[in-house]
Amino acid sequence: MPLSTGDMWNHLANALQYSKGFPIHEGMLIPGYPYLFQVYLATFFQLSGLPSPISYQALFALSFISVLSFYSFIKRWFSKENVVSIAVLLVSLLGFGSLYTLNLKVQNPAIPLSDALSNAIPKTYDIMDIMIIGPTHSNVVPIIFIALPTLFMFLYLLRKNMNGITKSFLYAVLVAVSFLGHPDTSFFMGLALLLYAVIMKGEDVKTAALGGILGLLIVALVDVSAPARLYIWAIGGFSLALTFFASLLLFALSYLTSLLVRRFRINRNFFSDSFKKNAFSLTSWTIIFAYLFSLITWLYVLPNCDAITFGHYTFTPFFVWAIRFGPIGLFSILCLSLYLGDVVKDNRLTFFLAIAAIGFALEQLANYYPVYAAYRFATLTLIGVVALAAYFVVKSSSLLAGKKRIVLTAILLFVMIPGMLSSSSFYYDRAQLKPAINSYELDALSFVGKNLPSNSSVLTFTSDSENKLETFGGVNTVQVCQRWSYAFLSAQDVSVILYLFGSSNVRYVYLSGQDWQVLNSSQSVLRDLLGYFPVAFHNDYVTIFEVRNLSIPSESSKLAILNFLTPTTPSFQKAVKQNQPLLMSVPSFLMLNYSIDWLPLQENTSKAIFIDSANVSQWHTFEGLGNVSMDVTDKVDETPALALYNIQADKSGYFAVSKNGNWNFSDYDSLQLWVKVPKEMNDILKIILRGDGGTWMQWFVSNFPRDKWVKLNLPFDEPTGMSNPTLNLTAIRQFDVGFATKPFANISSLKIDEIVLAKTSSFLPEQEINYLLNNTSTLMFTQDPNSDLSTLMPWVESGNKIIVLNEPQNNAGGFFFNLLDLRLNGQNESNQIMFPQESVSLPKSVTPFFTAESSDVTTSLWYGLNDSRTSPFIFSKKLGSGEIIYMTLPSTLLEPKAENLPLLLETFKNVLDFTKLDIPIVNPVVHPLPSYSTVEEYLDVNGSIKIVTSHLLNPKPIDATVEVKTANSSTTFANITINSLVAYRAQIIAQNTSMRIGFNSTHTSYVSASPLGNEELRPIELSVDEATLEISNSSSTISLSFKNAHIVLYTSDLSLFIKSPVIESSGVMYLNSATITYGAPYTALAGAIRSGITIKGNATVATSLSANNLILIDNFWYSGTASKDQTLSQTTFEIPWVTLLTSPIFFVFLLLILIVAFMKLGKNNELMSGHKNSSL
Repeated sequence: MPLSTGDMWNHLANALQYSKGFPIHEGMLIPGYPYLFQVYLATFFQLSGLPSPISYQALFALSFISVLSFYSFIKRWFSKENVVSIAVLLVSLLGFGSLYTLNLKVQNPAIPLSDALSNAIPKTYDIMDIMIIGPTHSNVVPIIFIALPTLFMFLYLLRKNMNGITKSFLYAVLVAVSFLGHPDTSFFMGLALLLYAVIMKGEDVKTAALGGILGLLIVALVDVSAPARLYIWAIGGFSLALTFFASLLLFALSYLTSLLVRRFRINRNFFSDSFKKNAFSLTSWTIIFAYLFSLITWLYVLPNCDAITFGHYTFTPFFVWAIRFGPIGLFSILCLSLYLGDVVKDNRLTFFLAIAAIGFALEQLANYYPVYAAYRFATLTLIGVVALAAYFVVKSSSLLAGKKRIVLTAILLFVMIPGMLSSSSFYYDRAQLKPAINSYELDALSFVGKNLPSNSSVLTFTSDSENKLETFGGVNTVQVCQRWSYAFLSAQDVSVILYLFGSSNVRYVYLSGQDWQVLNSSQSVLRDLLGYFPVAFHNDYVTIFEVRNLSIPSESSKLAILNFLTPTTPSFQKAVKQNQPLLMSVPSFLMLNYSIDWLPLQENTSKAIFIDSANVSQWHTFEGLGNVSMDVTDKVDETPALALYNIQADKSGYFAVSKNGNWNFSDYDSLQLWVKVPKEMNDILKIILRGDGGTWMQWFVSNFPRDKWVKLNLPFDEPTGMSNPTLNLTAIRQFDVGFATKPFANISSLKIDEIVLAKTSSFLPEQEINYLLNNTSTLMFTQDPNSDLSTLMPWVESGNKIIVLNEPQNNAGGFFFNLLDLRLNGQNESNQIMFPQESVSLPKSVTPFFTAESSDVTTSLWYGLNDSRTSPFIFSKKLGSGEIIYMTLPSTLLEPKAENLPLLLETFKNVLDFTKLDIPIVNPVVHPLPSYSTVEEYLDVNGSIKIVTSHLLNPKPIDATVEVKTANSSTTFANITINSLVAYRAQIIAQNTSMRIGFNSTHTSYVSASPLGNEELRPIELSVDEATLEISNSSSTISLSFKNAHIVLYTSDLSLFIKSPVIESSGVMYLNSATITYGAPYTALAGAIRSGITIKGNATVATSLSANNLILIDNFWYSGTASKDQTLSQTTFEIPWVTLLTSPIFFVFLLLILIVAFMKLGKNNELMSGHKNSSL
């Protein structure tokens, strides 16, 4: 048999860990699984001298151990050889699941048997290895090699006569071995011993109980002596500790019970023989009724037989036992129906009946209180019913002779055939297993296993690769970053990737074909970085990239890598195209202390009115019908607004009001206008510019408020659609405003006002430099920005430096290019960069030849061709006591090739030495491999919230009433629109509110904050060190600046971007799809792994990084209660009892029961009459 994926792979992986010693991480054993079997396997691997998978496969030869121990146990309890033989035969049978498989074949003869089995196995609950004692289990796992043999030997010793001390010692060994290998078994032993003490009148129970307690003490001693605790406390957690103390309690109760039962004896003659007979008869019929009722319930509730839909391992519906235990279950029911008196009289059979009943009861209890998985108790049930079934077969055969016995044997065999077929089906299905791994993968896994340091990790993206790395590469589960792959795949900002790489100390990226598919289907920036990493291993199936040592971004440092974002710009997409991930990673690969800051820019907009909306005569309906007029009361500015009434769309569903002209828009970058539509209008606004030759540009706007004036900003570089050829902005001939709606739709009105052209420029506010870059002495730009950065010049003059890395093909006219007054004067071929002490060789490249027109700009370093200068490499400009260093990078050096990264790093290192930049180097410190805390998409707060942040801004206008309080004044602005709110060192407080904190896809160190639902206008208080505020109403726009102010916002339309916040809440906090490491390393809060968590009480969350759909949490604390979402992975188990009990099938069942009952009653009456007549 092959190594089956699942349990055997897990045990092989764990054994490989123990072959290197106890896998201790942060004082805990990881993996935290009972390790006796793993130690046994590791020892066996060492002694065999064979590869571990082959050695493991060889142990299949010992699968008979559980059957042999079962045979020994049954033989000790029953002296009749027939009972023993029949029990061993029956125990290898599965249930009636083969009948469902045969039904599928009958319905569709063309279906292959393998497909029929694959359909049947996940439904029938019995063609599975979840309760089998015999070799049908077909796995080399602890339950076969440790649990069942020790359990059977424990039951064997209960009937074995031998020296008390020796026997007690053997009990202790069995209990200790069972707990160390498969802890549930010791619980079963204690439970069986307690039943034995009650039923068997305490025979030899004290010796077994004392031996069991001694065995558990041995377990405690082993646990204390081991390098890390597992079984009683520590990572084994609640379930192992509960098993230990529950087992200890059962052994102690067994001892006490053995003392009590000898003093209290039940008088078996207390009930009359007639009462016993009637009671046995009623019980027998009840048992048959229960069996048939279970079958009916199955057929009614699950006509498709799909019981596993309710949970499989975690939930076992009560009615599946009739099918699940197959012939064994049927024979045991017949035994109880026909020979219940024998079962009650024979303590041995009573004991097995009690074992079966308690196993079934505990299974059903575990469905709703899952301390143990429900399926585990089926082993107890099977042990009980197989003995009853064997007794039924032997007893029935002994009562018959000759042809009747032959007929009985034939019937029994016929009933057993489905069970045999089910077992055969299981073997057939297992035989269809194909190797889940090939030699190419084994070579790659061997490479990782041999070369991965113990303090490093490997990144992969699929669970298949994770399992193979652990199973065949011998990589500890802590070292495989697949469980955090969603964080890597969400990262569209390289700072998140560098943080995860550095903190996880990732050495290799392991990519199979499936891993490549997962990575390429994501938007992760890692896709662009991988091309620069060297390939450590490659074959037809696997590629392994090697990751250099790197340092993680700091919160603040002397070197800051700076990029700018505006709320409306998809900057990450542009950054990826411009090789920014590579350039931003250079300081990290040089192990420098650096920070990466994404600072939002502010915008300065100049406007020009281009269309007079109040001149009604110049407007006409271009599509549809409508009355054109003007409105002198409902308007935005001093001039009347254009108003259209009684609007009707044309047959295509379009309406437009138009104005013709001859305009030049090329000097502007957007069109702005105010519109107002009625409340009932749910259609799409469309704005179209038309030019010559049928060219056009259009915008569709749908998500905007109704029944109020709304300002629309329509960038020329982001239209909804445009013609081909494109519209010439220097020749605009027509301007349309209208609707896209249903054909001939009627709309009451449309109002338009203040149509302007806008030119927007961005700039860096001086406050951002003062508050956000206060510890920085060197700024690095990975491209030459087009924004106005003149506010940085005083900062440079005070003794700081700026490094600009620019690829001229991306931007040869940015701010610093113009500041240094550079000019392009051709291109030269180069193959080196010439430093004073040495030259760095490059691939032959075309380098731009720039010249500096300003005399205060010097050329510091040059490109060269065979040691002759060709083009300038670095320009420098002194400003006060500071300096601007401008580097021109050839595009060939930035191509995604593994050989380019070392050249780029060598170049940058030489530049640092040449410019004498004092950037601290981070010494690599080996930390324990981390366990991250993440929240996907959002966290919600319902109650009171306090947020502390260094910077906040609004990404979109906010309708609010604002109250501003300073030391000297208090001003209220009612019913205004906040166009811009920027605050530094701010604190936000909101009481009795519902707020959502979400990820921010464009500002990696910012999160978003917004209210949940349509909240009332509750006050939101801001305390700020400094802030700027731009507000407007229908008549004017004003800008305010203030320091040490208290701002109160009354709004239900809040939307803020908040930098690296600390969030404190009181009330209820809900973390969506969260994994929170809390209390101990690698320990998830509330046991939630990417699951919702509800915290009632107080909570504090601090975060500095976010990615697409993901927030990385730096620190977390709470007081109160934390609970995981109880999302059911299976269908809720509900039986419609009323419809079931009133169904036709149930009535037919009752009718049959009544007929049989009347027949039975009539027969009894005849017997009684005959008895009276004979008396006469």
